[in-house]
Amino acid sequence: MNPNLYFFSSKRLANWKEEYLNHIYNENLKLLNQISFLASTKIKLEQMLNFYLSKQAIACLEFVSIHLSEYQYFSDMDDYLSSYSGNENELLDTILFNLESDFSEESTYSLQFIQYTKSRNLKWQSFPSKMATKSLSQALKIQSNLLPNKDSKYYKKYKHRLKSPSQTGKILDDTKYIQIKRTDESKYLQLIHAKNKLTELWPEGTEVFTVLTDRIHLVRSKNLVSFSHFTEQGITYMNLWGRDFLDTMDDLIHENSHHHLNLILKKFKILKTKSSDEVYYSPWRHELRSLYAILHSVFTFTCGALLFEVLIEREKDETAKTLKKFRDKIRFRFMEESYNLSFSLQDLQKAVLKNTFTNKGKLLILELQSINTRHLKKIDSLKPILKKASLRKINELQSSLAKKRKEFNLSF
Repeated sequence: MNPNLYFFSSKRLANWKEEYLNHIYNENLKLLNQISFLASTKIKLEQMLNFYLSKQAIACLEFVSIHLSEYQYFSDMDDYLSSYSGNENELLDTILFNLESDFSEESTYSLQFIQYTKSRNLKWQSFPSKMATKSLSQALKIQSNLLPNKDSKYYKKYKHRLKSPSQTGKILDDTKYIQIKRTDESKYLQLIHAKNKLTELWPEGTEVFTVLTDRIHLVRSKNLVSFSHFTEQGITYMNLWGRDFLDTMDDLIHENSHHHLNLILKKFKILKTKSSDEVYYSPWRHELRSLYAILHSVFTFTCGALLFEVLIEREKDETAKTLKKFRDKIRFRFMEESYNLSFSLQDLQKAVLKNTFTNKGKLLILELQSINTRHLKKIDSLKPILKKASLRKINELQSSLAKKRKEFNLSF
């Protein structure tokens, strides 16, 4: 990472992370004072918050914040129901509408409420009180799985998800569909080697990685690569199966860059308005996405392109010998990302002209554009040394992107 760039300085990121840690801690203290608890409950929550603060466990503090907010939400709903005397069907429609509007797509509260309304054994009137009790119970549980821990011994085991909720169309009890298995030695070494090689070849990138990634969980599931959550700052979930050594290096940087952008979004207002309209073509997913999703893609894949740039520049170094068999793939991935990024940066720049971004957002896009401009200038020297099959794919990609630009040439 270039420390001269505002959004990529490891020192600045460390300061922003410290600020956010204190912010989310204080936000939880405010919630404790706003909500009525038993004295013993409040004391226990205060002790937990202080423990998380001492461990710099941002994701744990975010977890508490979410569940305390949900506890307050459902407690208020319960109070409202106890005094409501209107039409029952209208009330049910209103509750369902609010649950779908107030919670993210990942939330299952609306599905659970529907189950309550359809079940003979469940009284829907008890739904808010039970959800409030459940939320408070969750907030009171120490989330050891979200505590910062960079110790490699925790990679020795992984979660194998046997079935996803999308396969059944209903809410699943994770304990029934997840097995804890011992990581194959070769996969464990693949991850450790990838982290070590990043340190050797890209010290600047590793500094940013060390600041932002607090813990890695190994997971395995069908069609899974890696993922992270906005509300779990610094926690990475990675799949090593079906991924080679280079993929693993890329995945580490990719998920770290999600933490990177999420921290920026928690620090600054980047978009003036967050529209969910999916009108921007994504060259990575080959489908239409929202501007917010395109921003995430551009940021994370820019970090990937930076990784490939470094690997290309250092391919003759002694420490890069283990990457020799990946040289063509590294060059191809660098070019592929550079062209994809150039495509989506055009959409982000149009959004800038439309005044969709704040001043800080405009600065972020400017930095991403400057990186991509530098990368595009390096492509001509790489094409002659690319293998024929890879070069053919690059030419096909350029042709495809040109067609997509004509098809999705947004005018503002």
